[in-house]
Amino acid sequence: MSSLPAPPDSDDASGFRPVVVAATYNNAATMIGILERIERSGYDLIVVNDGATDDTPKLLAEWRDRAPAVAVHVVTHEVNRGKAAALHTGFAQARARGYTHAVTMDTDGQLEPEEIPRMVAAAERLPRALVLGRRSEKVPGLPRSNLVGWYTSGLGLWLEIGVVVNDSQCGLRVYPLELFDVVRCWAGRFGFEAEIIARAVWAGCPIAQVPATCHYPPRGEHVSHLKPWRDGAKGFFMHWGLALRRLVPWPEPKLSEVRASHPEPQALACAAPRTDHAQPHASGTQHGQASLTMPPTQLDVRAPKRGRDAWLQWCNPLSLVRQIRSSRLEQLIASAAFAHGVFMAFMPLGWFVFLVVAYGSRRLHHNLWAAWIGACLTLAPVGPALTKAAVTVGHLLTHASLPDFTIAMPGVAPVTTVFAAFPVSWCVGGVLLGTVAHWLTISILMLAFRWIPVGQDHPLPR
Repeated sequence: MSSLPAPPDSDDASGFRPVVVAATYNNAATMIGILERIERSGYDLIVVNDGATDDTPKLLAEWRDRAPAVAVHVVTHEVNRGKAAALHTGFAQARARGYTHAVTMDTDGQLEPEEIPRMVAAAERLPRALVLGRRSEKVPGLPRSNLVGWYTSGLGLWLEIGVVVNDSQCGLRVYPLELFDVVRCWAGRFGFEAEIIARAVWAGCPIAQVPATCHYPPRGEHVSHLKPWRDGAKGFFMHWGLALRRLVPWPEPKLSEVRASHPEPQALACAAPRTDHAQPHASGTQHGQASLTMPPTQLDVRAPKRGRDAWLQWCNPLSLVRQIRSSRLEQLIASAAFAHGVFMAFMPLGWFVFLVVAYGSRRLHHNLWAAWIGACLTLAPVGPALTKAAVTVGHLLTHASLPDFTIAMPGVAPVTTVFAAFPVSWCVGGVLLGTVAHWLTISILMLAFRWIPVGQDHPLPR
């Protein structure tokens, strides 16, 4: 590898200094090969051994004894603490050593370390952005469970941030480390990688998606530490928690506020010693002046719409049509907007359902017209039937008996009278049946939308 003088740490005008963070757990068969390929890219490296029980410690020691050509720091967890904890450890080490950005790379061999310079180039061009690798949906061998996870997580993120994220779980990313001055994530294991996207956007970071190559080994050869049912359930409740937080109109802290209070961050005294090998840049230009080598169409930058554009996205019927014709993921998002209104039609709200749906759709980035169409089920003659069904189911669950509708008959007595007679039964039955109807609506609409051709798998912002 060619040798160039390294730029001085304290005199770097751009303030851009990336490091690769590789978290590993029981990937002894592929780990060293990945680390050697990262080494050839020329970037400094932090390896977090997350309590591996295979030959990982021995292999890491032997590799370090061979004196890698880049600065390497190895941190070991005594016991396995999960990917989120491993990444947090790596980020803390990176910040303590004066790095500004952390490139994360898995060691299971699915991703290509040779694509790190392209990710770094995107981050250097957009230093405040969270840069995400975006794997293709058409790669041979892609497990169907992965695709389901991408779609459901993408739907959850849309509700929380109003941005289409096609691949929320790719391990190839670039994090601006200043983000953790304001962002605190609570999800563990694999849930962190989705939660940080939502909280980063709330903090004012744009999302940049860069195509990433991925290889899926044959069934039985890939070592995966993902527990589909456990991690899937945790992810589901995490997204529900973030969506509920979104419903509360309380502002999140912004990175701009931190920058205003600390306009000139001081260099940390414990910066790691640099090697004689400068970090290569994808463009071949001087440090701090990198330009992307990828075609412009491959850098997909997204941020929540503001002002007039946000209002049009919410209440313009044409935006709903564009969504349905854009991609399968956006069809799922449109289906969820209809399902939102259907769920609320089971609630004891009467005509107020349209006001509640309008507020919820605005906060959760649903199209207003789609949500209102779903909420129209609350009108006669369907509405009274839904109310009767909800009260009946709720009464059976709470009282183990059928309700006496002579007290107040849905569709005859006012909504307030029916609710006064069966408050708990209506709420319990409404939530239960509304949830079933919600997912049934999404399933039916997704089947119907399959007949509508979509433009491309990963549409650029409109």
